[in-house]
Parts: sequence; C-alpha cells; structure tokens
Amino acid sequence: MKPPSRPTSPLALLVAGIVLAGCTSPLDSPSPAPASAGQTTVAGTVAPTAAPSAVPSSSPAPALPTVAPDPAPAVTSPPRTEIEINANVVDRPGVPAALRDNYWWTGSDVGLLGTTAQLGLPSSERVIHAADGFVVAGRARSDGEPGTELVVRRFETGTAIAEVHTVQVRLDARIAGGRLFWTGMRPESRCPGVSVDGGVWVLGLTLGSVPIALVEPGRSLDGSCYGRVLLLSSSRQTIGALMSGHDNKVWMDVIDVASLGREARIRNVWPWAMTDDTFLQWDEQPSDFMAPGRGMTAFDLANGDVRWRFPDSADLDRFAPYPIMALGSEFVVEYHWTRSTTDTDVILAAFDPLTGERRELFGRDDSVDHGLRVRYDLSAETHVVLEPAASSSIVGTFSILEVSTGNLTRNAFTIDPPWLCTDEGCFRDG
Repeated sequence: MKPPSRPTSPLALLVAGIVLAGCTSPLDSPSPAPASAGQTTVAGTVAPTAAPSAVPSSSPAPALPTVAPDPAPAVTSPPRTEIEINANVVDRPGVPAALRDNYWWTGSDVGLLGTTAQLGLPSSERVIHAADGFVVAGRARSDGEPGTELVVRRFETGTAIAEVHTVQVRLDARIAGGRLFWTGMRPESRCPGVSVDGGVWVLGLTLGSVPIALVEPGRSLDGSCYGRVLLLSSSRQTIGALMSGHDNKVWMDVIDVASLGREARIRNVWPWAMTDDTFLQWDEQPSDFMAPGRGMTAFDLANGDVRWRFPDSADLDRFAPYPIMALGSEFVVEYHWTRSTTDTDVILAAFDPLTGERRELFGRDDSVDHGLRVRYDLSAETHVVLEPAASSSIVGTFSILEVSTGNLTRNAFTIDPPWLCTDEGCFRDG
C-alpha cells in the first residue's frame, strides 16, 4: 500500500514549535480545542444512538487484512463519506499482550495493535485520540461558523455517542476516565498578533452530560504565536494543559482527571512528558529544530521545583533528546550523544522520575547504522515500539524493546491496513 505521510502528534508539535500551527486551518493539526466563556456556542449532546446507518451497507467491502506490507501499488478512490469497518479481523502476530489494546491512528483511520480491527471515519474528520473503546475526531462546523466540531464514536461500530460544537480551533483532546477533555484557541487568534485562550473543557461520556469549563477561556496573549496542547500522565490520572509559545508567556494547568480539580498553574514551563508527580522537558523552548547545547530538567508537578537535570554541564554540547516519553513509572528518552565531530550514538535510556537514576536500554552508532527510531505513539509502559529510521507512515514492520530487560525483538509485527483515507481520497489494496 502507498502510505500517506506520517501525522504530527502533540508531542511532535512541542518539538517542532506548536505555535507555528497558529497560521493553519482548524483541522491542519491532529490536536483539538475548546470553547469560550460568555457564549452559548458550545452545545454538548451525549446520547447513545443506534441508527442503522452507523455502519452503512453501501460501504466498500474491506479487503482481507495482511500481516506483511503489500508490495502491490495502492489504488486510490474518492474521499470516504460514510463509516467503514474492517470486518475481516484476525490477530496481529508478534504484538505482546501489553500492547494489544493500544490504538494507532492516522488521518481518518484508527485501528488496534493486537488485531487488524480498523475503523474508517468520513474523510472530513481527523482522528485526535483513541482509548478505552472510544475515538474522538475533529471536523469543520457544519453550520459554517468559526470553530470545530468534536465527535466521539465507539471504535467497534463507529456509532457517534457525543458531539460538541465549539468556537475553538487548533484543538487537542484526550479520552480519560470516561470523559472527553479538550483545549484550543479562539478563532480570532492571529499568528503573529493577539491570540485568545480557548480554555480547557470536559464532557462526560454519559447520557445528559454537558460541557464544563475547567479553565475559563478569554485571556489575550500578544507578541507571538500561541497554541494549546494536552499531555496525559503515564497513569492517565493527570492532565497537563499547556499554553505554548516562543516567549515566557507559557504555562501548564495541572488537572486531576478524577476530581476535575485544577491542582496548579505552573508558569514558564513546556513539558514533554509527565507522571503524576514529575514532568520532564528539554531546556530549549519549542523550536523548529533539534540541536545540542541544552540539557533536560525534571520538575515537581506540584510546585515546579527542580528535581534533577541531565546531563552534566560539561556534556551539554553532546546531548540532544527526542522523544521524551513517560512510560509507567519511568521516563524513557531517546537522545543523540556526540562522541566526536563525525561519530554520534543514539541511546534509549530510562530515568527515575524522582532521582534521575539512568538505565541505558539500547544504543547504536548513528554514523554507521541509522537503524531504528522510537515510535512514541505506539509505545506503552512495558514496551517501546521502534520503526526503521526511514519510515514515515503507520504502514510498516516494527520492532519491540522490553523496558525491564532491554531485550530487542526486531521485526516483531507488521501493520498493513487494507485502506487509509485522507480528505483528498483513499489508498486501498488493489
């Protein structure tokens, strides 16, 4: 299959400068956004719908899923307008039990790692997040007004169980604790120019729920481009709602998923990953490039106090990290370590959140073997998923590193969907 290009994730947005998304359209980014105070433009409806059209019989018949990349050229078809479900579901060999219930997504398609189950949304929708049997996607408002519609669907059927009509653009959203959380910017935001915070919102995925503002919208920010991003802790019990920019007008709102309380607002930080008590960031503010010269610092999530730094000051020019992940009770970081003007090692290491104690898990000489790189969106507490360095899509063969032992299984499993769709059309096995 001819794969569409790899999507940008919220963490990648932080690395590549999420504020540059300020000049894009509402659905250019896979992240979601909220609505604003003093307006009645947020309408939440949560009602299980058993409409027969949720899985239309007119959908194209799905191709039999494969477990190895199909070398045949893909066949393009028009943009998808209805729900599409892969009915030919089989186990995906080589996926460990800890990863089986994880999801992959790209464009308008989402699937499971452990099986070939796949849900295709109308091409006008962009998948933002999937968890716990739910998929949340964003689309342009059907009434033509500025803003974004969020729709939550059941993964198994595609049935819409909740829709939220917001006045936010450039949204980011997460499913956690049986609720939908989202954030974003007001549509009058300009890049460069004045930007307006859209706040942080939540909607319960139960009948009769209505949207609630956890952080009130409306604050104006001048002087740069700004964007909102959500981070979810490794336990999925804490959310960090980031306001990111290119100056010191940045902060993180810390929200408890269970109580919905805002625990803290920590200023002048731009976390890459977080546990329930610690967050970790590269010391360089979000930018369009990665370069040595800065370390990374872990902070106390309650008050922003420094816990530890890495590496020592003498080695800063040798160090450049990406990505930084919170997996289980540890941070797992892939970083470049320069040994000489011509030699660089790529190292994957686990760090204790409280002490900074480091365990090296995997390494390679980048000047000799460009090998594998971390696929953070597929990784989980016990396993890191890696892909060939030249890969740029969800389509491919992936390797697995076990975090507890450092054991690497090359070419462990393959993802080769029978179709992938964008708003321009669909790529299908021929």
